[in-house]
Amino acid sequence: MGKLARQHSLKITLLVSIACMSPAGLAQKQSSHGPNAADIDSQIQRRYRSLKSISYNMHGKISLRGPGGEVPIAIISSSLRAAKPNQFYAEVTAEHLGREFHGTFVSDGTKIWDFDSDNQVYMEKLWTSLPKSSSAAGDWFNGRAAGDVSLAYLLYYWRAIPNDSKNVVPAIRSVMLPNGYPAYSLEMRGGMGIPAGNTASLAFDKRDLILRRVTLNGPAPAKEAKGAHLTLVLSLDFDDVVIDEPAPDDAFKFQPPSEARFVPNVKPVGQRATAVDNSEIRDPRKKETEPGEDKKPPA
Repeated sequence: MGKLARQHSLKITLLVSIACMSPAGLAQKQSSHGPNAADIDSQIQRRYRSLKSISYNMHGKISLRGPGGEVPIAIISSSLRAAKPNQFYAEVTAEHLGREFHGTFVSDGTKIWDFDSDNQVYMEKLWTSLPKSSSAAGDWFNGRAAGDVSLAYLLYYWRAIPNDSKNVVPAIRSVMLPNGYPAYSLEMRGGMGIPAGNTASLAFDKRDLILRRVTLNGPAPAKEAKGAHLTLVLSLDFDDVVIDEPAPDDAFKFQPPSEARFVPNVKPVGQRATAVDNSEIRDPRKKETEPGEDKKPPA
């Protein structure tokens, strides 16, 4: 289960941006060194398209890096199971300054629920009402999965998230995972869903071509950095990966508790835990509901 914890009172608008990376944004020129980038990229895409199901545990941290070193400001973890067609069940727990925040993010292939069990509120949407661009859809999913880009990456290659961007082969290099196994790391700088000046690395285990590690780096907002050279770092690891194992019949069913209240939009657990001011990522002059959101649960 997920645990996300410990952070300053720094308002990390940019963190939300780099955590909400669209999988369609893996856009870099091919490296002239190391593995054949086009071939490896194609193999990874085929691998993800062929998956029938996957489950894993995700854990990681958000850190603030400066001249004096690196300070953890949040710890992230979650547990997820996903299966075709477009079904998933994710549990995310966030601990911030000793306080836990919880979220449940579910899809039965037709509807999607985001449940805030701390405040007993939930959002319910039809798949057909989701953002239509790959960038916006990737941002939407990553935000609700506490930065877990693996879910959006999977849905992108299952064609649940639209593909409306030009596919450019990323630079690829060979790296070693923390467990000692070799991996291919897709290296990006900027691109769709990644703000200019930010970098991202996605490491896929060479044994099965499944994502095992993600690292995103971006400069801290100048307003909060107050002249210091600070970098926000999001690092995630994926363990206990199980591929193509049949899921129980009720694995992707969700029924909100009777005491829970429907709301048009639920603030994602990562935002609640890190105390990001919602007005910084949403125009306060606009209504709280997103375009296409229902004002009541879909029938």
